[in-house]
Order: sequence, then C-alpha cells, then structure tokens
Amino acid sequence: KETVLYSISDFIGCMSPANLNYVIKNNPNLERTKLEVNPNSIEVKEKSLNLEINLYDKYNIPRDKIIYIFGGNLGVPQGIEFLKKNIDYCKSIKEAFFLVVGDGTEYKQFYNWIQTESIKNTLLIKELPKNEYDEIINISHVGLIFLNPHFSIPNFPSRILSYMQNYLPVICATDLITDIGEIAVQNNFGYKCLTTDLEAFFDF
Repeated sequence: KETVLYSISDFIGCMSPANLNYVIKNNPNLERTKLEVNPNSIEVKEKSLNLEINLYDKYNIPRDKIIYIFGGNLGVPQGIEFLKKNIDYCKSIKEAFFLVVGDGTEYKQFYNWIQTESIKNTLLIKELPKNEYDEIINISHVGLIFLNPHFSIPNFPSRILSYMQNYLPVICATDLITDIGEIAVQNNFGYKCLTTDLEAFFDF
C-alpha cells in the first residue's frame, strides 16, 4: 500500500530533511522530484495572558519557578520513562518546575511514580479544555520534546508547534535518528541532547 500510494502521488511532503532522506533510502525507485520538505506549520500569535483564567491558583502552579512543560500524548514512543529519569535527576534545581499535561498508556505509571516517590518538582494534569491548555503553555517558559531513544525512524513531534506559537524555547531530548533537535539549534529556538543524557539535560 505504501508503494502504491507513493507511485500515484504527484508530491510527497516530508516533515524534515532526515525524514526525506529516510524515505529515499527505503524507496530507491521513487522519483526524487516528488519529494520535498514540507513540515507542519502554525501562525504565530501575539503573546498575551487571559486574565479571566487563573491557572496558577486553579492547578496550584508556582509563580516563582521556571515552568518546563511537556504536553500531549504520554506513551512509550514519547520516552515517558526517560522523562521521569530526567525530572528526577533535576530535583536539585530549586528554580525548575515540570508541568506534564496529557494522557496515554503511560499516564497511570507516571501518576503512580509521582505519588510513590513523592516527586515535588512536577505537576501532572490529565485533561484540559483547549483554551486552558493554550493558556497553560502561555504561562510556561520552556517546552519539552522527548522521544524514545530506540527509534530507528526519524520522528518530528507536532507538539513543538504549540511551543513555538507561544515563543517558548524548546529542549529536544531525543534519539539519534531524528533531526528535530538539530533544527531547533540551527534556527536558534532550542537545545538538543540525547534522551539518555541526564547530565546534558540538567545543564540546560
């Protein structure tokens, strides 16, 4: 089915150069003129707070911390186990507070970890109305991208768009295959490290 779809397509958009190269490598007979880098995009909006929604008090979010937000699906591909390890490694940074918003197969495990280990530097919120999610990103300071280190296909998580829409710098903790971190560095809107490199993440 993949081969047929490629053959009948006039153009094939890829999320990043690494993604494009992966398609070429695994489809040597594909006409390269069909391929182009065509990532998802979003219109950047003017940053302003909705004073009618007091999320600090509603969700007990500290006002005096640097808020690192991870929003979206909480599953194995997102490297949630490694997100936990990095958060735990950063517990000595008193100014840092991690806000995790989302649901998925790893939600319960993440929730149990916070409760069992008495994690104080992290707040987990399961579901939010879209307007509140947009506002919670608006009051955050740094966006987080995590990917499972065992990926062999270049992924480019779309959650980065909501971070960029709100002018947040991003930290991309990823596998070796994706180029999302390299793109963030080259375009001066973020940092990159391996998901497993706790010290590098700590230094950011």
